[in-house]
Amino acid sequence: MLKDIFGIIHVLFDSMLHPKKIFFSCLLLIFSSLIHAQSVEFKNISTRDGLPQSDVFDAVQDNIGYIWFATQGGGIAKYDGKKFSVYNLNNGLLSNFTNGLFIKNDSLFIATNKGLSILYKEKFSNYNSPKINSVHQLNDEIYLATQQGIYTFNKDYVTPIKINLKIDLSNIRRVDYFDSYYWIQTQNQLWKTRTLKNPKSIVKASKKEAILFFKKHNDLRNQYKNHIAVKSTKLIKVYQDKQQNSWLLTEGNGVYKSIATNFQHYVKVDTKGIGQIIAVHSNDKDIWFSDSNHLFKKDTTGIHNINTQNHQFKIASITTDKQNNLWIGSKNKGIYIFRKQTDSLNIKNYIIERLYTQNGFPNNRIQQIHIKNDTIGWLQKMPEL
Repeated sequence: MLKDIFGIIHVLFDSMLHPKKIFFSCLLLIFSSLIHAQSVEFKNISTRDGLPQSDVFDAVQDNIGYIWFATQGGGIAKYDGKKFSVYNLNNGLLSNFTNGLFIKNDSLFIATNKGLSILYKEKFSNYNSPKINSVHQLNDEIYLATQQGIYTFNKDYVTPIKINLKIDLSNIRRVDYFDSYYWIQTQNQLWKTRTLKNPKSIVKASKKEAILFFKKHNDLRNQYKNHIAVKSTKLIKVYQDKQQNSWLLTEGNGVYKSIATNFQHYVKVDTKGIGQIIAVHSNDKDIWFSDSNHLFKKDTTGIHNINTQNHQFKIASITTDKQNNLWIGSKNKGIYIFRKQTDSLNIKNYIIERLYTQNGFPNNRIQQIHIKNDTIGWLQKMPEL
């Protein structure tokens, strides 16, 4: 929820020179649509951020949480969320043109244009073969889909497997196993067989089977291929990590990582009584905001106008402490503390305390309140000379 408040604060400060923009921007963020409970934006990560090359063909997440990228000409890159570590020919990688990634235990299998590289504890082991498009583990076997048939990896060597001439001389894009069949995707055709080792027969997949196969492998990509983030480039693949982040891999523009805004949107809200929004604060699943004269709370049940018990003050700042007490800095009457009654079921029931000049507070003109642990600080407005 911290991202919510920072996002809205950015809008507020960006709009200081345009007061009307504050009102409309914030209303759009908070009220605009009931269709999606959560909207998704994407952040571009490219060569300017340390990605070694802008064509990214595959991604995988290791057991620690790092995201690895296979690039076309820049080798592979490990991303820790802030910076990249690059591995290429200089480190022992077989080729800088990498097409696919697969992780087994602590080993990273890398499909390259010149064969298979395996990275284990910062050291590469290399195995020459035709160009490898992808690496797959099926029924405890490692299979390599190459430009000239299917290969297997066995401990310390790779070897081709014989299926039939059409398959053995074909450019294999992918190998999969489900519904008791091995599925082999070539450049122009989809085949199926009961076994990859000395198969007695291999047949073309039916049109219906092909549709299901490509839907299985392209469903995520199809969801995002027309997204505005990648509209001007070619979307190669969509990878979803263990935290359910989506990574859009592109040809030419690096990668795009999904960023959930976590905003809920509403259209059926009477906004006529809400003026120019001055202050916004996010706390857990609740959003507090004010148009200076009124205090509102947005929670899972809707938007509520909070009763301030006839206290007439101009709101300048909103925050909460560890006990979820609400602190309001006013433009003219000091600080108000709304303490929620713990035994009350009514969200509008608060005990209101006040800090102002008459009880020893130094200034009634508050601009901002900041609370960290048990320390409370404030920014006060100095009187005009």
